[in-house]
Amino acid sequence: MEILKKTNEEILAEISENVLYHGTCVSNDTDFSFEQIDVTKGAKKTDFGKGFYMTTNKEMAVDRAESRKSFYLEQLIAHYGSINDIPEKEFPRAVVKSFKFDASNLSEIKYLVFSQYNEEWLNFIAHKKQLFNNQISYSQFTCRHKDEIYDVIYGPLVDGKPKLKYLVKRYTKQGGIINKEKLLSEISSSFNFPLQDQISIHTEKGKLFLKE
Repeated sequence: MEILKKTNEEILAEISENVLYHGTCVSNDTDFSFEQIDVTKGAKKTDFGKGFYMTTNKEMAVDRAESRKSFYLEQLIAHYGSINDIPEKEFPRAVVKSFKFDASNLSEIKYLVFSQYNEEWLNFIAHKKQLFNNQISYSQFTCRHKDEIYDVIYGPLVDGKPKLKYLVKRYTKQGGIINKEKLLSEISSSFNFPLQDQISIHTEKGKLFLKE
């Protein structure tokens, strides 16, 4: 059954049958444990807001882990002067952790599901990623979900190559109005959902539905 023909509950139930992967980076003298998951941390201006992100796509998680390793390695080289001067215990290593999502009691949590790249999804991430500025009209991003706090959110991945902000710039017309139809068409052709998906946990309650 195609994802567009499924209910939100059916989509999350199917997600619960898959392994979820989280790619990150730790130093040689540390490890990443379930207890260390902090849903209040995370990068700003992410697709669904601050939270703990996973995907059903292991390759994506591995790429994310390697990317974070490269980022921190560059910082350490800048700090110590050369890669050979980095203490072994501080040397970064890529880590991919696997989890399972329990969808047996969805009535106990507040969740949001985006089953496709559409205007509702675009408006939501526009607020979370703060895409509007002096050149882009804020009024065109009407979103009934933007101030809601969800335990769990599932939907398409957006960033990568090309970056969303460059696509937005490409399809922004004079007066700061975005051609959403063309933008969404290019996003859909640039990414492969549901192969490239993401599920995020945003509250401690949502974390209770996550298992190692």
